[in-house]
Amino acid sequence: MIIKKKIIKTVAIVVLSLGLALGAYAINNDKPVLNTAANVDVSDLPIYPMRGSFVINVDNPNANVGFVDYVFVGKVVKNHGTVYSEQVTTVAQNAGTKETSAPYTIYEIEVIDNIKGNLNNNTPIEFRKDGGISADKKAVYVFENDELPAENKYYIFSGSAGNDGSILISGPNSNIPLNASDKQDILSSKQYKEYKNAFENQLKVQRERSVSKFRE
Repeated sequence: MIIKKKIIKTVAIVVLSLGLALGAYAINNDKPVLNTAANVDVSDLPIYPMRGSFVINVDNPNANVGFVDYVFVGKVVKNHGTVYSEQVTTVAQNAGTKETSAPYTIYEIEVIDNIKGNLNNNTPIEFRKDGGISADKKAVYVFENDELPAENKYYIFSGSAGNDGSILISGPNSNIPLNASDKQDILSSKQYKEYKNAFENQLKVQRERSVSKFRE
């Protein structure tokens, strides 16, 4: 699902302040209440960028790699639709406040190459991505300067593990698109070399960490 930018009103998520930079906290307390079919047509839906507070510079690969638990190249196998957390209060420009549910899109992914951490590359794994189709199917929510991954495309993913062993991909630069058709293209790409270098020079963040159930 590739989301193209449109002229939109910005929505600030009041309660959804990301104290752990990339939203890893949400895995533990998220209570999905609804599923939306993955094949909903989003081409004509307005896009509402979510705003979050980040404790790192999300535009610095060294900081991103140091914060998350896993960095890997993956191919998106399947979009399994959207789940929704408990309701939060949002503020829309010139529209007052309203109650809404934060969306998470569920993906199945094939791990091609591990940059940080050792995730299983023998079978596709599941992860959650912050953002997705709203519960009323009238809009798409993504973080500013972020996009939802598309099926059959390659990305460099940066994710954090929850206490339940799941993986959350969250925030700007958490899935870097790769213009690649095979592993050789990936390994020779500028983005891959940049993130390999970022791993060697990561700015480590001291925080409580968990381990994914999808590790080797």
